[in-house]
Amino acid sequence: MESEKQVEKYLVRRCKELSLYTVKVPATSTGFPDRLVIGQGVTLYIEIKGAGGRVSVAQKLWLARLREKGHTAMVVWTKEDVDTALSLI
Repeated sequence: MESEKQVEKYLVRRCKELSLYTVKVPATSTGFPDRLVIGQGVTLYIEIKGAGGRVSVAQKLWLARLREKGHTAMVVWTKEDVDTALSLI
């Protein structure tokens, strides 16, 4: 399993290849997803985890809040998860 850093680097590379924008969200609100991925009319909210990572209560709460408002919010653990997420755009 990949580290969080490896998964994030892969996400950034794939976004560049697909001409998508990605923004690293500064840690100003505890639990808010790590990255926004912006495509044509679609924005993904992505929390990145790697081997041994865990989703905190605050992260679960933010993901649920975003989904409740109709946004696509998810956790990616692997490069394959990144590809699945980006296929939604």
